[in-house]
Amino acid sequence: MYYIRFLKQPTLSAPTKPNNQYTQVKALITITSDLGDTFYPGDVTVWATVRGSSIPRRGCKHEQWIPINWRAGYRSLPIQHSFLESRIVWPIRLQVTTQRRTLTDGVKIPGVEDQGVQLPDIVSAWSMPLEAAPDQEVQRMVERRFSLSSSHELRIYEETVLSLALHQRDAGLALSIFLSQTIYSHPSSHLPHLHSVLTAPSTNLRILELGAGCGIVSLSLAHLLPSSSILLTDTPEAQPLITHNINSFLTTTSPTTTTTKPAISFEVLQWEDPLPQKVAEQLFDLILVADCTYNPSSVPSLVATLAALVQRSPNTIIAIAMKMRHESEKIFFELMAKADLEEVGHVAVPLPGAFSDGEEKVDIYEYVASEHKTRS
Repeated sequence: MYYIRFLKQPTLSAPTKPNNQYTQVKALITITSDLGDTFYPGDVTVWATVRGSSIPRRGCKHEQWIPINWRAGYRSLPIQHSFLESRIVWPIRLQVTTQRRTLTDGVKIPGVEDQGVQLPDIVSAWSMPLEAAPDQEVQRMVERRFSLSSSHELRIYEETVLSLALHQRDAGLALSIFLSQTIYSHPSSHLPHLHSVLTAPSTNLRILELGAGCGIVSLSLAHLLPSSSILLTDTPEAQPLITHNINSFLTTTSPTTTTTKPAISFEVLQWEDPLPQKVAEQLFDLILVADCTYNPSSVPSLVATLAALVQRSPNTIIAIAMKMRHESEKIFFELMAKADLEEVGHVAVPLPGAFSDGEEKVDIYEYVASEHKTRS
C-alpha cells in the first residue's frame, strides 16, 4: 500500500496577462510506502482537481480533473493545475488521487464475511485550505479521507514533515477498518474476545490507545461507538497533531457525522515513565496499539506499560496491529509472554497492490492477562 504525499505544499500563481482569467496551483508530490522508504514501483495515472470550500457530497459537475502520469522509477512528480476563479468558492483545496471523481478513499465494509478487510491501493491526499492571497503560509499537513461505511466518513490529518510518528501508516489503517468491519456484524472467529467487547449490547466502552500517532484508530471508533470514552496517548511531539484531529472530529458537521459525540481526549504518555494520573486512575475495556513495534529498542518499555495497565484493568482486551519489517521485532512476543500477557487470537490482513516488497500484510493480535483467559 502506498501514499500520495506533498513534497512541496501547493502554491498559487495569479494570472500574469490581463485577458487571462485562470489561476494556477502548483505542487510537488511523491508516492511512497508508509515509512517513506520505497517509492511506488509501477506506472499509474494520478488525477488532480481543485475544490472550493463548498463541496456537494457527490462532487461538482464543474470540477476539472487533470491526469498526470507517474512512471516506474519516479521519485517525485510536479503538478500544475489552472482553474477559473469564477467557478470556485474560496478557500480552495488541491485533491490528488488515483480514483477520479471520488471524495473519499473507499474502504467499504464487505457484505460477505470472507471478503475480508478492503484497503486502498494508493491513499489520496487533500491539501490544506488555500486562500486567494499571494505568499500565504500553508500548514504543513495533508488530509486523508476514508469511507468507513456508507454513513461514516473519517477525515484524518497528518504532518508532511519527515517524522514517521506523525505519518499515517498501514497497520493503523488496517486496524481501523478491521474494527469497523467487526462492529458492523462481521464476526471474526480468530479474535473472539475483541468481537465480544465491540458488539456487546452496551457500547459504553472505555478505550485507551498507546502511540496513537495521527489518531486514526481511536477516531474511527469514535465515529462508530459514539457512547464510548476514548483516551489517546503519545509523546509530546504528537500532541499538536492529535489535538488537531480530535478538534476537527468534534467540530465537523456533515451528513456522515453522528449527532452524539464521544468523550475523547489526549494525554501525554511516554512508555519509559510511570503512568500519568489520568491514565492510572481509570479502568479500560480495550487497549489499542498500532505499528508501535518497529523500533525494537522501545519494545521493552511498551510491554512494561501494557503490563502496568493490565495490572489495573485485569479484564481488558489488548488489540495489537503490526507490520513485521524485520526479525528483531519478534522480541515483542517474547516480552509479552514473560509479562503474562497471552496471545488468544490472530488474523492477517493482506495489503493491496500489484507489487510485493515483502511487507504484504498487517498482523492483528489479541492479548489478555493469562488469569483473565482462565476465568473466561
